[in-house]
Amino acid sequence: MKIKWISLGLAGMFALSGLAACGENGEDSQSGAGGGLSEQTFAETGINIIENGSSEYKIVIPASYDKYLLSASNELKEFLYESSGVMLETIEDTDLTYDETDKYISLGNTTLFQQSGLEITEDMRETGYYMQTEGNLLLINAKYSFGTLCATYDLLGYLIDFEVYAADEIYYVEKDTVPMLDFDLKYIPTLDIRMMNQKELRENGVYTNRLRMQLTSELWSAFSHTTITSFIKKEKYLASNPEYYGTTGGDQVCYTNEEMREAMVAEMESIIEQYPDSTWIQIGQEDNTNHCQCENCLAAYERYGNYAGLQLEFTNRCAEDIDAWLAENYPEREMHYAFFAYQDSVEAPAEYNSATKKYEPTSSDFRCRDNVYVMYAPISLDFNKTLDSDENIGLYNGLLAWRDILETVGRGNNIIVWTYSLNAYSLFLPLANFGTQGRQYAQFADAGVTVLYDQCIGQTNQPCLQALRMYTQSKMMYDRTLDYNELVLDFMEHYYGAASGEMLEYYNFYRYYLQYLEEAKGVTVGKIFTRLYNAEYWPDSTVQYMIDILDRALESIKPLEETDYERYVVLRDRIKREKLTPIYLMFSLHMSSLTQEEKEVYFADMEKYTEQFGIVETAESVWDMTTQIETWRDEIFG
Repeated sequence: MKIKWISLGLAGMFALSGLAACGENGEDSQSGAGGGLSEQTFAETGINIIENGSSEYKIVIPASYDKYLLSASNELKEFLYESSGVMLETIEDTDLTYDETDKYISLGNTTLFQQSGLEITEDMRETGYYMQTEGNLLLINAKYSFGTLCATYDLLGYLIDFEVYAADEIYYVEKDTVPMLDFDLKYIPTLDIRMMNQKELRENGVYTNRLRMQLTSELWSAFSHTTITSFIKKEKYLASNPEYYGTTGGDQVCYTNEEMREAMVAEMESIIEQYPDSTWIQIGQEDNTNHCQCENCLAAYERYGNYAGLQLEFTNRCAEDIDAWLAENYPEREMHYAFFAYQDSVEAPAEYNSATKKYEPTSSDFRCRDNVYVMYAPISLDFNKTLDSDENIGLYNGLLAWRDILETVGRGNNIIVWTYSLNAYSLFLPLANFGTQGRQYAQFADAGVTVLYDQCIGQTNQPCLQALRMYTQSKMMYDRTLDYNELVLDFMEHYYGAASGEMLEYYNFYRYYLQYLEEAKGVTVGKIFTRLYNAEYWPDSTVQYMIDILDRALESIKPLEETDYERYVVLRDRIKREKLTPIYLMFSLHMSSLTQEEKEVYFADMEKYTEQFGIVETAESVWDMTTQIETWRDEIFG
């Protein structure tokens, strides 16, 4: 692990701030009700957790701890040790009695927390937490233990300025004395559960958790398109029970076939047993629009408002049966159920009441159980615009319609959003959502969204500012009050070090140039299906300009080659990774404009760093990097 200590002086801040890109009309600024973590300060109590090379404090976890509480304890111990050289002891909560004079840091629902008088309230949702100092005691707890893990990282931030910029870039301050602070904090994240489907995160669960995010594999028994892919599989049921699929021939299930529903419930119960730690399961239609047109389904569309209304009612009924089975067989388990509001089921079964300015259910039979959620997937959003922009207002109103009708049955926050941050056809280029992503997260939260899944790209890493994207997006999912531009400046200084000025210039080039493409060339740069590999968009002079910035970044770190070679190699490789984007554009669009020497040098970098960083696709599900390398090898070397 690369540990780094940096003090960013005022001169450096002013130098960088002049380059920071700001969105039009202040689009980068985040706002919202309540104070964020960045606004919180806490006085010292006069008691020290660590002092003079020792500590009287112990970490307490429940005797029935889970993996998140164990991680919280281990992470707190590790980084306090890295900072101070003092290792705290962890003990299990056995025969402990609440006493404010005891020096304990209590993590989770210990007897100390239970006896403190504090209670986890409904508004704290799954991951909202308390961090409370009572005398010498520090009590941290959330309904869901992952919230306690997030709180532990926040605690490290307050105690030793802990920050995770990337898997291999972690910052904290060395301290001989670590004071206990007078915490009085009830924090509810902007989005309660946060998931990002990025290859680097899928392969590194510790890094994911340090960004205060989770993987779908940690939470879900079955996820995404599941009705046939996971439950009513064609190879098992189609020949013997074709009626399970109605008129679709196996493309979708028939949601009004009761025997099919019973079979699906049995399959879901089996899968829930296979994943004993899961707390979520999805009933997700398959990725097509061939839904059943049988007589019963047509009547159900009318009764429940539309295709989505029928799917929601179907999910309610499945949840009822599975919850009864859980109560009998696994009474300690609590499951959440989501149906996929996607394609033909994205539209809420709602009508707008102009008098109340609210959407209302079209069906008197509309209902939603307390543990049933709508997963809304606005795949056509322009991610370069806020949700209330002219380009996005239709989809935004669709989300508000779901919020409004769910509120009529007391479930206004039972909404998951499946969002996107990739160029599906152009993975070597960043999606132009730099200054708007945080605003969208805040708007989602205001529309009742409590769970967010960002698809990203799970099969390949990318060369285009991937670490910056994961850092800023994870921070703003967690705390809407953070300023996006300040996050960028902080990241650049820590992640690129001596090359931060040039790399900030490179980032700003992207922001302004993509905006230029939209305004001057009419390219919709914020939609995930825009094809950006185009010589008209990226003339060779523009691509060469990108290369020149990165070459200057490499020059800026040259002194480190003599003074700190290990750091030099880290920074060099990070810059070289970014250089893959203009090299790819040169090779694919302007190979003839390069000299033979340039071709050979660039090829060496392309071959080395695509392998080193796990970059295997140039477009979604196009596994062509190896083929591209061999094609270029033949073209360049003959």
